[in-house]
Amino acid sequence: MRLVWSDSAVGDIDRILDHYAEQADADLATIIDRIDAIPDTLLSNPGIGSLTPSRRWRKWPVKDLPLLLVYDVIDDTVTVLRVVHARSDWAALL
Repeated sequence: MRLVWSDSAVGDIDRILDHYAEQADADLATIIDRIDAIPDTLLSNPGIGSLTPSRRWRKWPVKDLPLLLVYDVIDDTVTVLRVVHARSDWAALL
């Protein structure tokens, strides 16, 4: 299995880090560690995420953060499509 981050997902992470950087109590290192840990889980078990309502993609929560990774699995590739706030209308972003 291999992991690919879409341009949209990379942009999402940049915006998320910018947002948390503005908060005095934010621990950016922990946030980055939480996001970095997820690919290992997805690559070892790509079907672990819940199916989205469209049943086309899957979503997986970022530990201890209100974030979801929305991803797709095709053959031997896991593609992270978006990294979104769990309470956002993330389905509209896809």
